[in-house]
Amino acid sequence: MKLLPPVEPHVLYKEGFGEADLLQRREAGTRLSRLLEDLDDPVVVALDGRWGSGKSYFLRRWVGAHTVENGGKATVVYFDAFANDYLEEPLIALTAAIGERLPRNDKRVSWRKAKHLAFKLAMPAFRLGLATVTAGVSEAGGAVIAAAAEAGSSDIEAAADAFWKREEGRQAAMAAFGKCLSNLTVGEEESEPKRLIIVVDELDRCRPDYALGLLEVVKHFFQVPHVHFVLGTNLEALEHSVRARYGATVDASDYLKRFITVTMALPNQVGSYGHEVAALVYFDRCAERMGLQGALPAEVRDQLEMKNVRSILTLRDVENLLSRMVLFPNRRNFHAIPEGFRCAAATLLLMQTLRPDLFTRALTGLLTPSDVHSFLGIDRKILQDKSKCSSQTDVNANFIGNFWSGVLDPDNQSEETIAQISRLIGRPGQDGAFVANVLRRYFGLFELNL
Repeated sequence: MKLLPPVEPHVLYKEGFGEADLLQRREAGTRLSRLLEDLDDPVVVALDGRWGSGKSYFLRRWVGAHTVENGGKATVVYFDAFANDYLEEPLIALTAAIGERLPRNDKRVSWRKAKHLAFKLAMPAFRLGLATVTAGVSEAGGAVIAAAAEAGSSDIEAAADAFWKREEGRQAAMAAFGKCLSNLTVGEEESEPKRLIIVVDELDRCRPDYALGLLEVVKHFFQVPHVHFVLGTNLEALEHSVRARYGATVDASDYLKRFITVTMALPNQVGSYGHEVAALVYFDRCAERMGLQGALPAEVRDQLEMKNVRSILTLRDVENLLSRMVLFPNRRNFHAIPEGFRCAAATLLLMQTLRPDLFTRALTGLLTPSDVHSFLGIDRKILQDKSKCSSQTDVNANFIGNFWSGVLDPDNQSEETIAQISRLIGRPGQDGAFVANVLRRYFGLFELNL
């Protein structure tokens, strides 16, 4: 028995998706490879997805699959932005990452020169200038004053000369850096350039200043033909970073469009006909590999099919849920527990994982039938008339929804329903204290900290 889903061994750059492509990501990777190998203009592709949706899994395998499985000719660089955001200057870190991927016998360019230029261009005053220009703010006035102070002169003409001289030096350094970058894309034949693809992962987990600084570096330093970027990020989270830096009133979505050319999303539907939800397929495979078998995963799996749960479930949620199931007391004898306890335990496990606010309401005795129905996405028509059920999932929804209505709101239920609920929980006449009993018996001992 394992507490966490096993991590598949993987060698960066050397291995792709392989044959065991459980979530069918290989096809998406092939399409991405074809796009980037065909384009000459520099593009920035944002792989957008919620936290835990599998972006890093995809990108770490795609950097190998591009060459090994898709026949790509580009030099691919993987850069973990979050692992490098303790540094102040993303330009330096990016330049170093590119250098590590260049063949040592590459005579086309001396990347050492680019590293020296990166240090020069990463000076704080220069980086501040890039940020204000990107945001649409002019820095000329402040820069001239700063130049005057540096020159120690009250002569504004002399100060202006110092300012523009400094600007000319910056522009020359930027041009030289761009030249070094262009040299990397020179192929053996002029008609066949060698593309450079830089994958920036975990961008949305970085400090706001670092994440936005990295975007500015991409825009101002890497706009070179045949040089492409793929960003692994949650655009919604990145928009929060924009507002944190420039204020709540800024149009964060419009701001990010200045940096991103194409947005890409990983497919959520898998299977021969695309009818299976990726997260549910992942649940089945991980449960098997972790040694989770029997009534508990089966009960939870039925409720994962509920409409609203299925729509918000991520791969990371699946991992969290499975670990909670491993910690669940009496897991091996779950089949012997009365049916009502099994149903309630599964719902509460899902709430604990996906909606901690609702789980807190259950702990404090405030959970209502509408809370449960809304969380699971149970249609009122199905609740009221079982004949409206058109699938096994609908039948399960009818049972689960009416069970929770009977438990949480017994005063508004028929005697027949109350009698049925009593049979399900194995204790005739029990009232709303049932939920507290389930929580005490199965949820009070362990808490998962991941």
